[in-house]
Amino acid sequence: MSSSKIPPDMVKFRLSSEKAKKACLEMEQAFDELEQAILQLEAEAQAHKPVKKY
Repeated sequence: MSSSKIPPDMVKFRLSSEKAKKACLEMEQAFDELEQAILQLEAEAQAHKPVKKY
């Protein structure tokens, strides 16, 4: 097998691997944004209604 020719299934695997990596990064980004939104909501909620902490 020559190094210049990659089996088609290997190409498919590489493509799906790239897609998975991209999807994973997008999910991480979305999670970060969600986390920020939750923190902001919590901050706003505390600004409106002080919470006693024991």
